[in-house]
Amino acid sequence: MRHTAGFTYGIFGDSPVDRLYREANVLGRNDDLKSMCAKLGKLPLQYDPGTKCVYSVAVDVLGRVIEVASGMTFDAFLEKRLFAPLDMRDTGFYIPSGKVDRLAAIYRSDGNGTLTPAETRAASPYLARPKLLSGGGGMVSTTRDYMRFLEMISQGGELQGVRILKPETVALMPHNQLPAEVMPISMSVGKRSGVGFGLGFSVRVQASDQEASSRLAEYGWGGMASTPYWTSPKDDLVVVTMEQTLPFSLLLETALKGPIYDAITN
Repeated sequence: MRHTAGFTYGIFGDSPVDRLYREANVLGRNDDLKSMCAKLGKLPLQYDPGTKCVYSVAVDVLGRVIEVASGMTFDAFLEKRLFAPLDMRDTGFYIPSGKVDRLAAIYRSDGNGTLTPAETRAASPYLARPKLLSGGGGMVSTTRDYMRFLEMISQGGELQGVRILKPETVALMPHNQLPAEVMPISMSVGKRSGVGFGLGFSVRVQASDQEASSRLAEYGWGGMASTPYWTSPKDDLVVVTMEQTLPFSLLLETALKGPIYDAITN
């Protein structure tokens, strides 16, 4: 849950282990989680577990752990234990035919203000259930559903009378769980000064000129298509945005935080 397991993704770097991941097609959509983990078991680790924080397939491995522990497929478990209880009606690993007209396009930015379509509705890989039920980045959702999940977390594991997690569990999630020697976390955009990682969330533990508008104790994450969300406990604030652009960028999050925080009054 801390991205310190020794894995990598194979797509964000070019180390010898990254290349082995690509050769093995670790994230092949025609493999299920059991097959993916079997491939990983034959590959070397990128580093000794606990010594680095590297964004990786660790979350996908957790999906397989859930399957083994529950005796259910990952998608069936999520629907029964999370999506249905929270009324997250538009979240899943693919889009039913009756909802395809609501699928947003993804755009590619040249970094200078020009956007071109990167993935259109007709060519989307999310029109049918995939074999690889990726816990790290394989789902579609809406702002409404995402907000309901994050509100549940911000309210200690419960939303509108429905309890999903124990308060003691949630208390651990948005707090930095990384030792000092592996701080700060690094991503495709580089190291994020002053940012650690909890159990599933990045966590702001120190102020930084790099992201000057951020608040201490902020937690959240980015999203491949520049779809950041963050929560500020001290402000009782949850923000979800859906930018839909590639490659991943912090520009929208950085631009929004100042005006949003400036708009809060006591």
